[in-house]
Amino acid sequence: MLIRENVKSILICAGGSSARAPESILQKLLLAFANWEMEVDYCYDIPAEPDVDDVRRIVKAIEKNTPGRVIAVGGGSVMDCAKAMVYFSGQQIRLIAIPTTSGSGSEVTDFAILTHNKVKHPLVDARLRPDAAILDSDFLQELPKGLIAEAGFDVLTHAVIDAMLGAAAMGDIGKLFPDSSMEFKDICSLTLLQMAWESGTGAIIL
Repeated sequence: MLIRENVKSILICAGGSSARAPESILQKLLLAFANWEMEVDYCYDIPAEPDVDDVRRIVKAIEKNTPGRVIAVGGGSVMDCAKAMVYFSGQQIRLIAIPTTSGSGSEVTDFAILTHNKVKHPLVDARLRPDAAILDSDFLQELPKGLIAEAGFDVLTHAVIDAMLGAAAMGDIGKLFPDSSMEFKDICSLTLLQMAWESGTGAIIL
């Protein structure tokens, strides 16, 4: 895709752990870019909970040297930071998201979370949605098995909630628990399941 579109420069955003892992997908990408003779800049120190200052710092770097593409490699925090950075740059830069964790879904949403003065703030705009997402189970091989299992059960729980709401003609999980509400950010899926049952779906289904 990058070769076909004649992309000459890349900015890679990643967390510190991805950058340090010698056999990570990030290292494989760097090798590929070197073979394709692409100019690559790096932002490897994105924290677990990016704040406004982190985004501002990267935006300044973009203003000095606008990349042809931004590639975010990592978990939800990396995705959120990269999405916000492209958005606030005010430039038409295409973003490619490559998740290395399961569960956040940030690589396909128009939603991001930034921290300011230790308070999390949601950003919601269609322009926050990445232009492309590359999903490959091989990228998850380095994850602890417990984390993979947790993400799988999280998806299963969401599916059960949606089935309950559908049976009760109460919409879907996004209607009852909108992701634009900070009340439900990082909430346990089992808690959502209990809340959905207590909202009246249980009585209607039974």
